[in-house]
Amino acid sequence: MRLVKSLNVVLLLSILLSLCTCANPDISSSKQQKIDQTTVTTIETQAKEPEETEPIEDKFVMLREVYDILSGSLGEPYRTPEYWGGEEIDMMKVGDDYLIGLRNVQNQMHYLLYERETNSIIEIDTQGKHIPWDEIDYYVDNQELSFPYYIPDDQTRKVKQGTITYSLADHSYQYTESDSSSLAYPENLFEIPDPVLTQENQTYTFDFLADILDKLPEIYFTDHQGWMDFGQSNICILSHKKSVLICLQGQAKYYYLYQKSGAVSAITPLDVPNTFWDMLRFQQDEEYLIFPSPTGQRIPNVSFSFADFPYITLLSLNSPTNSIKRKLPLWDQEDEKHYLLGRTLCYAEWKAYRIWQSENEFSIEWERREPNVCPSGDDCCPEIRVKTSPDRSVTVWIRNNILSEEDKQQLLNLQIKGIQNIQLSSATLQEIEPMIEGKTKEELMEEGTCLSFTLEEGYQLYGEFSCTDIFSDHWTHPEASLYFSTAKE
Repeated sequence: MRLVKSLNVVLLLSILLSLCTCANPDISSSKQQKIDQTTVTTIETQAKEPEETEPIEDKFVMLREVYDILSGSLGEPYRTPEYWGGEEIDMMKVGDDYLIGLRNVQNQMHYLLYERETNSIIEIDTQGKHIPWDEIDYYVDNQELSFPYYIPDDQTRKVKQGTITYSLADHSYQYTESDSSSLAYPENLFEIPDPVLTQENQTYTFDFLADILDKLPEIYFTDHQGWMDFGQSNICILSHKKSVLICLQGQAKYYYLYQKSGAVSAITPLDVPNTFWDMLRFQQDEEYLIFPSPTGQRIPNVSFSFADFPYITLLSLNSPTNSIKRKLPLWDQEDEKHYLLGRTLCYAEWKAYRIWQSENEFSIEWERREPNVCPSGDDCCPEIRVKTSPDRSVTVWIRNNILSEEDKQQLLNLQIKGIQNIQLSSATLQEIEPMIEGKTKEELMEEGTCLSFTLEEGYQLYGEFSCTDIFSDHWTHPEASLYFSTAKE
């Protein structure tokens, strides 16, 4: 009975509400307007939400300001072939100021200091020295810029280092040159090629930088790690006919390729080893981007990056996301070549567990004797030294190497095209590398396994070294592998 009464009440209220609405149609219209307004407001709010998110940080203030400086009246004297050849521009933040490197049509670098306080440009006199951009340093405490250069000794593999120090405070110069020599890194011996002068008197602008500035923020979405690591204080740019190569410096280097076809443009992150800009800027051609790795390391000249033989990485301009690793010849008919493989800070013992061969190649694969222990506390690889001589002799020295009698016999019995006179012995590091630096007397006298052989006439030798990261999720074999192959010259 109560249920029936409740239903009657509900029906009665519905009828009365209906009558009221019919009597005053504005009520219905008003309600509909409120609903429509609420819906529109909701849609507008949803549409505005992305705009209300935190904006992406502008990490290219330096590039934009340098572009404005060089494109304006202050930069007019430097938009000439004497200063600017239309290809390479480098920039570095120096306090509130900027150091700008411009390459001219003669492949010569000019270093310009933009002073914000005086709104002027000062050209720094580096006396025509070959200054690697990667090694220019800014010392905040002393307010100085350091420009290093290298003097090679043609008779040895050593160099002397000189430095031009420029004071930002009083614009003075200090010149120093080391009395002693040290072993050169491959990039220290790099010689700048002669220019190819097709249009020597042509004047170039910096307008291409404006297009790049529009696309660079996309890196936030396509390479977030590179974006976060980029320190905003060092940018190198190389312009070609069909593309622009960009290097952003952080803890590591991050490379990007800008390409434009008609109204469509794109900026692509490149998965390549870190390369010295001083060498990279002269390696490109019409078809490929070429990244040389003269030390064979993913990050050159650092202890935590294991060393392979020197190689180059090729990226096709038509498919920049796909790279090709190309091995380089190891034997030279004029010079003795020395190669460091693996890492010098790992003292673990390495046991050969597989020796493999085919018609013109062989490899030795190792595992650590104590797989869960890495004395250096970092990635661990065996230390291997390889020396090739003009007389075609090849020596391979392996530290802390453990070979069974069966392993030794298998190496001595290798039958490889282009290789003969295979021998095994023990030798100290000093016997193999008498000019080596940075080792204690005890380390120099340490004995290792010495594998030697002769490369036959008409053959060239190639090699590759790989090492497994001890922190990888899946423990794989081999943990370290040394591979050689021969090919007809």
